[in-house]
Amino acid sequence: MKPVLLMADDFFPDPQSARERIVEGIFGDFTSPWDGVVYPGINRDIPESITDWLKMRLGLIVNGPIEPKAIFARVTTKNTGPAPHQIHCDTIMGMYSAHVYISTYWPEASGTSFWTHHSEGPKHTPATDLTRVLEDMNDVSRWTQTMVCQGKFNRLLVHDASFWHCAEPVGGWGENAEDGRVVLTCFFNTKAGRPE
Repeated sequence: MKPVLLMADDFFPDPQSARERIVEGIFGDFTSPWDGVVYPGINRDIPESITDWLKMRLGLIVNGPIEPKAIFARVTTKNTGPAPHQIHCDTIMGMYSAHVYISTYWPEASGTSFWTHHSEGPKHTPATDLTRVLEDMNDVSRWTQTMVCQGKFNRLLVHDASFWHCAEPVGGWGENAEDGRVVLTCFFNTKAGRPE
């Protein structure tokens, strides 16, 4: 199966209002209870009207109600620096990853890239050597990029959480949520199970 299940534009009916409400939130360090890693630039206080719309639309996409594990926004700027794990998968967080690109500016080749590890393949499986992957997460010489989903304001990307991917560009841009790389993310499961 392809890593990307769906890429669609015009996700929010009033994207500027959704952006303003997300960007005005407080972004800071967050220690994940799932892996114990500190992630910079996280806003977990997303307005209910936005999360309700997100859950409803994702349910329509996957043909049934979703079970969200986490919904948050992340800003990446020269001040936050890159994510601790650059090339990674989200299987610890669920079956699917959904991202809505909130920034109004997206340079060429920014967005989300997908990668194949030279020995471990394109996605996390029960046979994956996790020690090797963890050692290589920030070393692009151990990977081959297979595709990039270009970021665009109000674009939705939904992908199988088990595929290796990376936020592009590493380190983002700008100085804060007003001018930096901002993405709204939802990790979720479905009763239908993992995508085939």
